[in-house]
Amino acid sequence: MKKNILISDYNETYEETAKFDEFVDPKRKVETYFSLVKSCPGKNVLEIGCAKGTLAIKLAKDGYKVTAVDIAKNYIYKAYINAKTEGVKINFRIIDIQKPCRMRETFDIIVMTEVLEHLRSPSIALENVWKLLKNNGFLIISTPNQGTIGKLVRNLFKKDFFEGLHLNCYDFSQLYYTLRLHGFTTVKLYSCEEIDIPIINRISFIRPLSLLMGKRFPTLSKQLIIKAKKSKPLDLNKFILNDWKYH
Repeated sequence: MKKNILISDYNETYEETAKFDEFVDPKRKVETYFSLVKSCPGKNVLEIGCAKGTLAIKLAKDGYKVTAVDIAKNYIYKAYINAKTEGVKINFRIIDIQKPCRMRETFDIIVMTEVLEHLRSPSIALENVWKLLKNNGFLIISTPNQGTIGKLVRNLFKKDFFEGLHLNCYDFSQLYYTLRLHGFTTVKLYSCEEIDIPIINRISFIRPLSLLMGKRFPTLSKQLIIKAKKSKPLDLNKFILNDWKYH
């Protein structure tokens, strides 16, 4: 049986995780996240899971005050070198967002992309995010979409490229309710990936149409991006009783 690669193991699996870069378009993702941050008020940003610092550096160049954290010291070192090369000042820190957070500063905007699916304790992580976000602040969060045709087929034939890396899986409704329970109100759902249909996306002239459809119908695409606003955490008992009325 293949061993699950936990986020706490990333220092040892730094080179192994790099091979998955071929399955994504980092530039397109960074531009999408950047535009979403720009759509939020405030200039003080925390990026959780900054990796090599690409988004953090772009935000710092645009005048944002950026704190960028990651659990993997190899990523933080690489991000620090990249920021120094680009001549921008960023506060880099090695932090496990699943542990009690000692950061006292609060932020206007928190970006946490492609992180939640790797965590052993996503609930603790979201509790920490809620505490670190200012009242009425915004969270930009993304995760692979579990509720697609392609995901169903890959699970059926056990051909998921990310098997072992993802400990948690979400479709839109699961991510939406997870955020609601932890005190985040969804403002809008986005995506910057193609509709997840096996084989079809390998046809070059169809990919642009698939990408357009993915942006138009995010619940069908490979990735979910949610822009959410901080609100009050919901009482679980009241939430279940109120939600039951609609079923």
